[in-house]
Amino acid sequence: MQAFANSLKALRQVCNLSITGLGEKLDISQQTLSTYENCTRVPSLLQAIYIAAYFGFTVEDMILSGLDMRTLSVEEEYEKTHFSE
Repeated sequence: MQAFANSLKALRQVCNLSITGLGEKLDISQQTLSTYENCTRVPSLLQAIYIAAYFGFTVEDMILSGLDMRTLSVEEEYEKTHFSE
């Protein structure tokens, strides 16, 4: 699940969210998100789906596509998902 951890961190950073800020939006503790990003704990499938959906992705996208800061361009997708009318 290292790929999920890397994608989570990259998405959070691209969206200019702190771990605390993301945790508040998702109702997940900062400590739990930190363990997911550091790959010391793996989210349940339901929680992984919930996190991925928040960013407008699927779990498969986050695991298989290798999202990282070099290849990630989510601002448009994020804005469509969170600010569309």
